[in-house]
Amino acid sequence: MNKEVELKLLIAQEQHKAFIEYMESVDKAVFIKREQLKNDYFDTKELQLSRFKMGLRIRAADTYKEQTIKTAGEVCDGVHVRHEYNYPVEANIPNLDLFPKKIWPNGFDVKQIQQDLTCLFSTHFTRNTWKVELEGTQFEVVLDDGEVISGFTGKERKLPISEVELELISGNPDALVEFAKPLIEQFGLQKSEVSKAQRGYSLLR
Repeated sequence: MNKEVELKLLIAQEQHKAFIEYMESVDKAVFIKREQLKNDYFDTKELQLSRFKMGLRIRAADTYKEQTIKTAGEVCDGVHVRHEYNYPVEANIPNLDLFPKKIWPNGFDVKQIQQDLTCLFSTHFTRNTWKVELEGTQFEVVLDDGEVISGFTGKERKLPISEVELELISGNPDALVEFAKPLIEQFGLQKSEVSKAQRGYSLLR
């Protein structure tokens, strides 16, 4: 289990090149990788996981494939705090038995929900990742560029993804906010309390 602490910011797509150039000029930032990510999000047709504010996905990249569930958390001024559980997989549908039993609410019929799981929407995006170490705190800065896609309702719907995320690795969460201040000012970034999963669910409505 990991405790995810991240600051989510929206960025205009025309600012991507300038943002990358800015990150390349930051002394404390080290470029890690650029990768293509495909994420399929699963729930039942009755959205039973969503009702408990859980997000379930399978993420596929060039070098790994894993299933993740994120539980209900807190969001304050763009900073998201929640627990997540990750397990490597080879299948295309999540296996709920891999997750700890303690995460399920009382009366949650895991076996039935497993049978009812279906892919509701997907996210496809390119991610650039930098690692930053600042006064004893380590965090990642990522730039995501892509889209959310759903054809579950019978008609394909899309939303763009254009986000900057600062995710804590270790240390003081306040460092995320401090590092973000000049980014917000220079690139006109906007704090966001909406996750990619929430945007996908909005397409279903």
